[in-house]
Amino acid sequence: MISQEDGRILCREGRMPWPLRLFALVLALGCGGMIPAVFLFHLRWDTPPVAMLLVFGCVAFALYVGGMMLLVALVRPMVLVLDPATGEVTRARRGDLRDVTDRFRLADLPPPQVVMRDSDEGIYPVLRLALPRGRAFEVADLRDRAEAEQWRDRIDAIIKTAR
Repeated sequence: MISQEDGRILCREGRMPWPLRLFALVLALGCGGMIPAVFLFHLRWDTPPVAMLLVFGCVAFALYVGGMMLLVALVRPMVLVLDPATGEVTRARRGDLRDVTDRFRLADLPPPQVVMRDSDEGIYPVLRLALPRGRAFEVADLRDRAEAEQWRDRIDAIIKTAR
């Protein structure tokens, strides 16, 4: 979602739906809990060392995948604030395992791009804003290409005034 309030442009990522979060949480518990438990339950002291190393490798991998799924289930959407009054861009993610806030100069941003993507429901526009550090921020909930280009022009104007 993208909006303009008090001269600032606010870009918010959409929240992941609760059923998808619940599914990721079930996968996290299954991969991080059940799979290692089954491997360790069948492990005995007289198991050959090579087989033990293989079991511990499988357990470590399952714990890693479970941790990644837990992170997916708990992650919160990112908020990007472009403030021409201060000349700063603030990228914030609050509520997951830790709060993350990055600030950088508005003048360091390259011009945004409108990219057309294809899906099962047809072609849709994506407004892509490359950031100096981290991944690019993409807004995909725009009606059509004209609306995406309108937001691109607004953001580009703010960036140009900051330089």
